[in-house]
Amino acid sequence: MIVTFHSHSSPGHAAEPVRGMIGVGTWATQVEFKDIKVTQGNQILYSSDFSTGLQGWKTVRGKWEVSNGVLRQTGDEENTRALVGNPSWSNYTLTLQARKISGNEGFLILFGVPDQNTQSWWNIGGWGNTRHAIHAPGVVEQQVPGNIETGRWYDIKVELSGNTIRAYLDNQLIHTATQAPGTHTLMFSTNAPGKKKSIPQWGLDTSWPSLDNMIRGLAYMGKDRVDIVRVAFPIDTPLVNGRYVIVNRHSGKVLGVAGANKENGAAVEQMDYTRAAHQQWEVAPFVGPFGDQSYFTLRAVHSGKALDTADWSHAEGGKIQQWGEGEADPQHWFFEYAGRNNFYIRSRWNTKHLAPAGGSKSAGAAIVQTARMGTPQQQWRLVPVSGLNQSPLDFVAPQRPSGLKAAAKPLAISLQWTDNRDADLASYTVFRSTKPGGPYDTIARGVTGSNFTDRFTNREAKGQTKYYYVVCAVDRSLNQSTFSAEASVIPGRGSPLR
Repeated sequence: MIVTFHSHSSPGHAAEPVRGMIGVGTWATQVEFKDIKVTQGNQILYSSDFSTGLQGWKTVRGKWEVSNGVLRQTGDEENTRALVGNPSWSNYTLTLQARKISGNEGFLILFGVPDQNTQSWWNIGGWGNTRHAIHAPGVVEQQVPGNIETGRWYDIKVELSGNTIRAYLDNQLIHTATQAPGTHTLMFSTNAPGKKKSIPQWGLDTSWPSLDNMIRGLAYMGKDRVDIVRVAFPIDTPLVNGRYVIVNRHSGKVLGVAGANKENGAAVEQMDYTRAAHQQWEVAPFVGPFGDQSYFTLRAVHSGKALDTADWSHAEGGKIQQWGEGEADPQHWFFEYAGRNNFYIRSRWNTKHLAPAGGSKSAGAAIVQTARMGTPQQQWRLVPVSGLNQSPLDFVAPQRPSGLKAAAKPLAISLQWTDNRDADLASYTVFRSTKPGGPYDTIARGVTGSNFTDRFTNREAKGQTKYYYVVCAVDRSLNQSTFSAEASVIPGRGSPLR
């Protein structure tokens, strides 16, 4: 199997609006739907008229029928769906009414669906009729308590505005969610000659890919035994899977377990780094059976217990603790890249972000969960422990690289620069743009020498496209220098490298 991402996005690129068809669905539940309408401003994109039955609708599993102007699903199957509309629709409002007839759960309200294989829905009364959540590509799943009564009509509304999703139940706002940029369709081919298959957007976020989970997921969805030959994806953010010290950008303190306690329920706080095991974390992808596989568990090295939202709380300022082994939703975390080797760390359970209480810079301040503020106190740097075994943790950026030169070769562009002489230098990061001054795409991380060959340009260049390059230095604490002076060149001509 060959896997390749067919896009090259980078942090800071504008997010695309949520696009796609609408629909309704059920999960081992019998439901009725009516008065389905899609509007875009003053324009009506769709209004249900079931006088001609299911004409215009596509159904996936289930027993769908129309009776007295009502769309009804009466089967017992899971994941039944009925779809209508245009995959290009965006910036619309979906309204409808739904009533549960019988069964274990509530309703599935589909939106932004590019094709019938993609799961993009609001799950109302899921998980045995105990919770509501939005499940869509590039969206951190936000679960809130809730249930659906049998025999009662509910008013439902989903608003799409750009990449923002708002979901209302009986005129009450239940969710506000944002679809992260960088979620793309993957293409792969099996080892059977001529066979190619497209996997739609099913929750893999290329701004934070987990290679192991991606391969597992592709093998699961492909259903055939396959061999991984080559995997390629745009290098937008650092990949994480290992042992780290987690440093707050605002305070410079590290995440640790109070008092080196090994018991469940021990509080997590920020502290000065002393190379102790209770200040180090094993960060690994959470491997679930299906769906979005971009969550991670963080286990304290000294205890093996997972970073956890205490008491399944949704409260602002709720306690963060260590607990269990990382199997529960409150122990799953999503890393959203904030630039310059910093991340927002968001809870899968409630979408709140890790931060020191009150924005404190003091050692001993509790770590709590807070709504998104977009400030440095919610940003964290994951520094490999191996690097800090050689150098102390510091916050001084290395000198910027000098002497950058770009030279066109027949099949590539060769970059060279002067070695940085900082004692704790770890590597260089290389950036490229088609415009002077950027914005730049990250094209290589972890470059340990003072040269790099860019082979991509020869495949992509059309005519006399000019490329602009800068380089920065990164030390063992992941401090990043400012950009070097810019170098530019037009690629040489020749046969593309494969």
